[in-house]
Amino acid sequence: MNGDGKDDIVTRLTAGARVFFGQDIVPDTPDAVLNFPGCPDGAVQEIQSVGDFNHDRYDDIILISQTCNNSWGKMALYLGSPWVNPNPVFQIEGRDPPLNLVGIFTSEPLGDVNGDGVDDFAVGCVNTNNDGRRGRVVIFAGDTTYIVPIGKVGPAVPDQLSLSIYPNPVNGVATFDISSQINSGPLGVIVYNLLGQTVDRIILNANLQTRYLYNTSRLASGHYIVQAYTNTNFTTQKLVVLK
Repeated sequence: MNGDGKDDIVTRLTAGARVFFGQDIVPDTPDAVLNFPGCPDGAVQEIQSVGDFNHDRYDDIILISQTCNNSWGKMALYLGSPWVNPNPVFQIEGRDPPLNLVGIFTSEPLGDVNGDGVDDFAVGCVNTNNDGRRGRVVIFAGDTTYIVPIGKVGPAVPDQLSLSIYPNPVNGVATFDISSQINSGPLGVIVYNLLGQTVDRIILNANLQTRYLYNTSRLASGHYIVQAYTNTNFTTQKLVVLK
């Protein structure tokens, strides 16, 4: 999902999923947590890779709940990127117009079925509403207009976790100020380059207010993504190193 050439692991949550980027040693803490909004009455039953739906060189995934929305089901598409956005790029609930899908049940990657060079996927529905369980399959054609907005380097996150970096740009030591309103440690920091590759990983003691002095001397000049995380949340900021 983050384009580093390593396979990733995605595991289910009651209302979302955890993403673990491929590494030599898989961490205990996820690199991203996907939200599955508007579904208080059902867990995620299926996670499916759908290839590169928007043709940006990052693989994308679908989450499906068969029990959400009074068992009419729900699907949500999440775009891969170096900093996986936790919110779906689009979502469809069963009985929503104009598709009016009844009993959203499963999904499958199809590759490029219409020959436009962009990956497509199919969603299967049970169609139990006086329909003789005949079923229905809907194909979603890949669409390059779906993007992770450039203005959002990291995901929109709740206020309970914040990260500030100064000086920024930096030549030497940068200060990471991390604040959390709840003690949900352990607390950690991951530094990525713009290819989505991990260049540093720091485990910090659980604390509501943490200040960490980060020496950038071994980093090349350029732009980086700094992600602070707890067991329940994460947030990101840009870091610019100048030498």
